[in-house]
Amino acid sequence: MTQNPLPSDFRAQGSVRAKLMRVILLTTALALAVSGIAMLMHELYVYRTAWAVDISSEAAIVALSAVPALTVDDHAAAERNLNALETRRRVMVAALYLPNGKIFASFVRQGETPPPVQSPRDGLSAHGENVELAQPVERDGQRLGTIYLRARFDVWRRIEAYAGIFAIAGFLSMGVAFVLSHRMQKSITAPLDAIAAVARAVVNGRDYSLRAPKISNDEIGVVVDAFNKMLEEVQVRTRELSEADRRKDEFLATLAHELRNPLAPIRHAVKLMESERAEERQRLWAREVISRQVQRMALLLDDLLEVSRITRGRLDLKVEEVDLESLIRAAVETARPLIDSKQHRIKFDLPSRPVILAVDPLRLSQSLSNLLTNAAKYTDAEGLITLTVGISEDGIAMSVKDTGIGFEPQALPKLFAMFSQVDSSVTRSEGGLGIGLALVKGLIELHSGTIEGFSAGAGMGSEFTIHLPRSTIVDRA
Repeated sequence: MTQNPLPSDFRAQGSVRAKLMRVILLTTALALAVSGIAMLMHELYVYRTAWAVDISSEAAIVALSAVPALTVDDHAAAERNLNALETRRRVMVAALYLPNGKIFASFVRQGETPPPVQSPRDGLSAHGENVELAQPVERDGQRLGTIYLRARFDVWRRIEAYAGIFAIAGFLSMGVAFVLSHRMQKSITAPLDAIAAVARAVVNGRDYSLRAPKISNDEIGVVVDAFNKMLEEVQVRTRELSEADRRKDEFLATLAHELRNPLAPIRHAVKLMESERAEERQRLWAREVISRQVQRMALLLDDLLEVSRITRGRLDLKVEEVDLESLIRAAVETARPLIDSKQHRIKFDLPSRPVILAVDPLRLSQSLSNLLTNAAKYTDAEGLITLTVGISEDGIAMSVKDTGIGFEPQALPKLFAMFSQVDSSVTRSEGGLGIGLALVKGLIELHSGTIEGFSAGAGMGSEFTIHLPRSTIVDRA
């Protein structure tokens, strides 16, 4: 790859400034050129008009003085009148013609072309720097002849003088434009330089907490705000990715632990069954151990598959009418082994009248059992678990409250994330992949419901409440 010989700092800081400087100076130069050319053309037009007026005045004076000479046919007087034009340095050639078109008298400066032999047509014409005029000499309406003048006006000297003035004005204008553009860079290129500096620091150091300073509130200020907002978004996404990676690593470690734990008793049970000395009672115990551990592994894998289906939108609810009491009974039966093993007490606060729900009984029962299981897991032995169900105009609310370890309020959003646990220690969590609440959240949202959690703090217990809309309650009144 070809290396750029310019330092990166020079390229980063000089490119925008140089482009801005070139644009301003080029624009100024073009404006000066266009205005200068337009003014020059106007000046030449005015100068040419002045020529015509000047030579016409000269011709009128000569014609007036030539009337007596033409009247009395005084050739010498006519020559003297024309020779008097020698003092007029712009007049190069003069001639006085008779009515028949022949030259009566003439004046020609040295080195100039003689006048036409025959009287030219009346009128004014210009050829380069030369201007020719032919107009009649009259007295009392009678034409006595024609006066012809050829004058030379120094156009190039006029252009050179104008060009000199234009060059001085242009030089001063370019200088002023340069100074103004240099000052403008503070308000235009300074914010861009700041953005570039922050961008280089982010690329080199991967520090997304840096921000570009906002100098103005104009369009460039909007660009700075957008750049800083982009950095903030990248910072948040990077932090989320880091947190997701951390949770993924913890999940893989927990998954390996959870899958390895059942293998030890299964391996021991298999060896016992292979032993010739094993009694039938021992073999029966070994089969029960294998069955329990395989069921435990199956439950772990089922939870993973459920979460995967919800995430991909592949899980369909099988809605049917079901009695609330049967749902609660099924959920409690699932969580009962863990509740009894830790000698917890469970208290119920249910509606006095039967309630029929239009839900997926398997998924809703699974959600309640997960909440009950979590309450049993995270509560020390001989704790109290309370299951409360309330009916209101908004719908139905089912809450599970415990006297367990609780959590800090700021930890609540993370509890519903995948692979998250209140306490990652194996002794406290008693196993699990940390997907229970994430699974419950997904299943309840499929029912168009919500779930919320509350805790007064660590060691103060916790409460999780499922809210289902009014449409899930079947009214048979």
